[in-house]
Amino acid sequence: MIDFNQIESPVRITAKYILSKLEDHQIFRYYFGSFELGRNYSSKFRKDGTPSTGFYISKTGKLVYNDFRTAEKLDCFGFVAKLFNISYGDAVRRVAADFGLVGKPTKRADAIISHSADFDRTIRKNTLIQFIPGKWTTNRTKYWSLRYVDVSRLKKEEVYPVDRLFVNKIEIKVDELCFAYVVREKDKIYVKIYQPFSERMKWLSNIPLAVPFGMSSLKYGTDHVILGKAQKDRLILLTFFESIIGTQNESESALPDSLVKHLVFNFPQRTIIWDADETGVENCKKFNSKGFGYFNTPKQLLPDIKDTDEFVLDYGMHGLEKLLKSKNLL
Repeated sequence: MIDFNQIESPVRITAKYILSKLEDHQIFRYYFGSFELGRNYSSKFRKDGTPSTGFYISKTGKLVYNDFRTAEKLDCFGFVAKLFNISYGDAVRRVAADFGLVGKPTKRADAIISHSADFDRTIRKNTLIQFIPGKWTTNRTKYWSLRYVDVSRLKKEEVYPVDRLFVNKIEIKVDELCFAYVVREKDKIYVKIYQPFSERMKWLSNIPLAVPFGMSSLKYGTDHVILGKAQKDRLILLTFFESIIGTQNESESALPDSLVKHLVFNFPQRTIIWDADETGVENCKKFNSKGFGYFNTPKQLLPDIKDTDEFVLDYGMHGLEKLLKSKNLL
């Protein structure tokens, strides 16, 4: 048996640390297999002729494995612990090892991380997200002012501070720093919830993977379109670029062929700005053959700085401007 206590790591491996790097559905997919909310599955722990287990999202936003027969409910680490008959702590360390948070990830882990959006679509389809907006308090505005994003831009881009949140009509407690990103597509309205410092639920979204932020704000007739990582980086980059969208993640699924063709047809220059880590860079490269260039923050700044947001917090907007100019993007 592997002694996971012997794994060496520059950081303390905890459940909180792992969930800052991975999503719980990715962990479940690795050890359980593919699944959907609202469907029943045979138990992994007994012979189960009539499927009697499933998954749901708890009031705190966690994904839970639910055994209808025994009433047992397990989070992702509890599931791994029971699956391998190990302690919860060893389960945490096993997940870290398998996903390469210490050492090298397995091929299966790499595949799940690259295509994690397959499950996200199912979550979104089944999740009703409603919120009551609040006021732009000093703490809420400060979070964005550190990123040189003012309230007027936030309001224009439909970013709202959240006072109360309801998921599937159940109220969920939120932090003061809780924001809602609203996306409108035709007659539909989608929402992504973002709590930057939450230990319970950092993100929750019902936005389809192929629907980016900012499509309705594109300035057709400009030469250059930027594809940023999600909404936060997009809001920062709007300081420099008129036409910019924010993809839902850094996968090929987030840039379907129909969207690629639309951008190629309308904008002579197209640049993807995703993370500077290995996954981000490799995913950027996949679009070179489709007519997209890419830009990442300097590799030598890893692991502390990997994206636009982290770069601006350390070097300011002037530093980002100099970096973009050095790469001939401005």
